[in-house]
Amino acid sequence: MKDLVLVIDDYEIHSLAAEIMIKRQAFAKKVMTFSSAIDALAFLSSVKEVSAFPEVIFLDIQMPLMDGFEFLDEYIQLPASMRERCSIVLLSATQVPNDHVKMKLYAHHTRFFEKPLTREKLALLTSNAPMALQAS
Repeated sequence: MKDLVLVIDDYEIHSLAAEIMIKRQAFAKKVMTFSSAIDALAFLSSVKEVSAFPEVIFLDIQMPLMDGFEFLDEYIQLPASMRERCSIVLLSATQVPNDHVKMKLYAHHTRFFEKPLTREKLALLTSNAPMALQAS
């Protein structure tokens, strides 16, 4: 079980559904949700202890003001010691061909799942499977 997981999604219903699934599957002790990638980055930047940094971030790709890719561009500026603790899972409800091209640029530390988040998708994250980019 993870200590802390973040869900970043501008649609409240998607955040709530992901949070419920994470809790039902006992995937994490604590789930924090953010409707804004900017607010999530502010939180992550404020974390001082590696042990307080999330272990997984579920990140919606399509969001206003700052999308998932722009978030990743800023996220990589955070200290490596923090980022090494965390896996990022990109989430999308739509099939935008350009998004799949962009995802390959971040393949070294991301995985991709189509929404909704399911028990089976969470199980993939708890297995020993590598976190390479993977559409599911």
